[in-house]
Parts: sequence; C-alpha cells; structure tokens
Amino acid sequence: MLKILIVFVFAIITGTLVLRALFKNSIFLPIGIIWIANVFFTVINSKIHYVYPEAYPFWAALVSGLSVTAILLFIVSRWIRIPLARLIESIKILSSGDINTSQKEELKRNYKGELNTLKNSIINLSEIFKTSLSSINHSAVDVDKMGQEANHIAQTLSKGNNEQASSIEEISASMEEMNANINSSNENASKTFQSTSETNEKIKMSANSASELNKAILLIAEKIKVIDSIATETNLLALNAAIEAKQAGEAGAGFSVVASEVKKLAETSKKAADDIQSLTTKGLNLSEWVNQQLEDAIPSMETTMNLMEEISVSSQELKSGSDQVTSAINSINSITQSNAKLAEEMNHNSGKLSNQSNQLIKNIDFFKF
Repeated sequence: MLKILIVFVFAIITGTLVLRALFKNSIFLPIGIIWIANVFFTVINSKIHYVYPEAYPFWAALVSGLSVTAILLFIVSRWIRIPLARLIESIKILSSGDINTSQKEELKRNYKGELNTLKNSIINLSEIFKTSLSSINHSAVDVDKMGQEANHIAQTLSKGNNEQASSIEEISASMEEMNANINSSNENASKTFQSTSETNEKIKMSANSASELNKAILLIAEKIKVIDSIATETNLLALNAAIEAKQAGEAGAGFSVVASEVKKLAETSKKAADDIQSLTTKGLNLSEWVNQQLEDAIPSMETTMNLMEEISVSSQELKSGSDQVTSAINSINSITQSNAKLAEEMNHNSGKLSNQSNQLIKNIDFFKF
C-alpha cells in the first residue's frame, strides 16, 4: 500500500513537471494535473479493489471513483467554466453595444493562462472600439455639418444661378433689342448718308446752274445796255428829225408825225429796257445770293456726309461689339445653366450625404461609450 502511495505521489510530481514544461502559464496545466491525478486515482482505486476485494468491494470503488471524479470536475468547473462564463457574458455585453466592458467587474478579476489572455483581448477590443467609434462619431458629426453646409451652399448657389440666369435672359433680351435698334440706326444712317450724298450732288448741280444763270443774266444785262443805248440814240435821232420837220413847214408835217411816233417808241423801248435792267439787276443779285448760299451749303453737306459716314462706321463697330457681347452673354448663360445643374446635383448629393451621416450617427448611438 505504501509503495502504491509512493508511486502515486511520484507519478503526480513527474506528470506535473512534464505538464509545467509543456503548458507553462496555460490553463491546461491545472487541467492536466487534475486529469493525471484522476487517472492515477482510478488506477490505484482499481488496484486496491483488486488486492482487497472483500474489504473494498466494487461498489465502494465505483462510488469513491465517481466521487473523486465529481470533486475534480467541480474544481475544473471553478477554474474554467465560471471564469469562461464571465468572459462570455462580457462578450455578450460588448456585442449588445456597451463597449465600457473594461469597467465591468468580470474583467477586473485575475484569470489564469488563456483566460487571462482572452480577458485582456476583450479589454483591448473594447478600448479599440471605444476609440474608433468615438473618432467615427466625431467624423460623422463633422460630415453631417459639412453636408448641411454643402446643402445650404448648394441651395444658395442654385438660387443665385437661377437669379443670374433670369438676369442674363433679361440682359440678352435687352441686347437683342439694342441690336435691332443698332441695325435700324445703321440702316437709317446708310439711307441718310445716301440721301445726303444725293442732295449734295444736287446742290452742286444747282450751284453750277446758278452760276450759269448768273452768267446768262450778266449777258442779258449787257444786251439790255445795248438796247438802252440804241433807244437813247433813236430818241435823239427822233428829236432831231422833229426839229428838222418843223423847220421844213408843211413839207415836213408827215415826217414830223413819224418822228414823233419814233420818239414815243424809243422812249417806250428805253423805259422797257430800264425796267428789264432793273429786273435783271435784281435777278442777278438773287442769283448771286442763291449761288453763294449753295456754295456755303456744299461744305456743310460734305461735313454732314462725313459725319454720317462716321456714324455708319461707328454703328457697324457698335453692332460688332454688341454681337460679341451677345455671344459672351449666351456663353455665360450656357455656363450658368450648367452651374445650375451642378448645383442641383450638389444639393441632391449633399442631401444624401447628410442622410447617410445621420444614419451613421444613429448606428453609432447603438454603442454606449
């Protein structure tokens, strides 16, 4: 019996040393020791029953074996099952969203071997969750604020683009109206220039005609002077003939009548010549005045023509500039419409971003930290 106890103790010590070498700082070390003890107890229990069957019957060996096994299982349960159940409960708490597991009583206990490693891993995982979720929460809040700001900016931009598009449309309509007015003014300027040019040519022709008329009147005046001179001489001749006829007496009575009639005709001719001379002088003065007025009007008309030509050129340049402005406004209008579409898309996307960030915040609120 003593030999059996010595072998039992020696076997347990040897097995313990082997297990310690194999499973140092492991939960399998105490399990292995208990298992070896149970094995050797079973062997010894069977040996005792075999040696002393009468004193130690089978039922006693069975009861003692089951009792020792139950005690050893209880010890193993205390060492493994209860701590493992506590750690599993901590994991359940962690999975429920409460990541403050490091503050729980179960994780403040000291465990052995792999259970202690598992406990530390749960604590580390909890801290990592806490740090990550806190950072994600801050980021989600920032993203939500950014989404709201982007949404506000997009709405403001969209409103501004709509107002700008409306203003550009009004400007475009005004530019089209101005272009129409410029075209009308340009056309009127061209017609006025043409009319002024024709008028200037007519004035030049009238001036030439007035100059020719002036020359003709001067020629008529010269001829009238000749007629007047002839009438004067005829009057003198008639006067001499009347004097001679009177001296001749009865013989010159008929000639005296003729001389008297010639004298009357000469006086009438002289009077008519004087009247014509007076009218010719007035006509000459009027012709010279008209000619002078026409000559004075020619430079003014030429100046007017030059001004109208400059107006026409300026109108063309203004039309060209107006066309360029209209083209630029149309380009701006196209860009504004594109910006309005982009603003609408930005508004839509920022709304999605805000909704997603809100959903992310709600999901993060599931965790307690």
